[in-house]
Amino acid sequence: MDAKFHTIGHHWSRPDGVCPAICTSAEVIGRLPVGLNYFCQPYWVIDYEFTPHGRFRVRSVRAPWAPRRPFQVHLYPPEVPVWEDTRGEKGRRHSAWVTFSAGAQTGLERFIHPARRYARFLDEGGECGILLRQAAQVGRKRGEAGFWAAQALLCRLIELLLTAEPVAQESWRIVPRTSVLAPHGLAARVERYLRAHLRENVPVAILARDLHVSVSTLTHRYPREAGESLIATRRRLRIGQAKLLLAKGPPLKAIAEQTGFHDAFYLSRTFAKVTGATPRDFRRRLAAP
Repeated sequence: MDAKFHTIGHHWSRPDGVCPAICTSAEVIGRLPVGLNYFCQPYWVIDYEFTPHGRFRVRSVRAPWAPRRPFQVHLYPPEVPVWEDTRGEKGRRHSAWVTFSAGAQTGLERFIHPARRYARFLDEGGECGILLRQAAQVGRKRGEAGFWAAQALLCRLIELLLTAEPVAQESWRIVPRTSVLAPHGLAARVERYLRAHLRENVPVAILARDLHVSVSTLTHRYPREAGESLIATRRRLRIGQAKLLLAKGPPLKAIAEQTGFHDAFYLSRTFAKVTGATPRDFRRRLAAP
């Protein structure tokens, strides 16, 4: 996938009378194309980057260039020229967007800066990114038949934008709404990921990348939502798995390998610290009549 550009999504034929209505969903992943790109859509655009993507300017060739940063939503009204410059950039691009009609009727026009002609939303928790990826997957899997599912995702995106908090003249912050995304709340997503990677010591930067959130979100928001640190969550899950395996009877060395401790002594020391008993004592209690 990294060797070339990979695009998924769909362009829908909108039913009459639907307002607003999703037109297109898309997600692109792959090697960053190098060049100067231009677009001017007849629809509203919610554009999102998961990785740094060169620089951009809006409305005029005389407008200053600005860096296109990850975990940010750009909202463009119809017929606004946008330039993207990736000349000299290297690496991988991961982007997603939707286009839709009648955005002004939703109240989104109030976010658009009158001179700069766009709005920027900081999506530190990745809520918008998740919904945009889901919309692209609906387009890929269901095509025209997925219109209403994609339309529902668009409505949730618009709700997140409409409830954003002001940060600067053309910048807003998405307020985390884990209830809107359940069961995709950050704590649940992190725990599912760590359970699937118990044997690995996944760095925070890699965990953030795979969950499409910022490192700052993991280190600051996650403890507030989960009630414990990432290190404590990983340790709790590993000790819980070790208890299950101790009941089944494999050697301590094998348990250490399967739970990410990789060393029987380290497992024993951590197990005793957390539970107050050594693995040997824990197993003996399980076997007691």
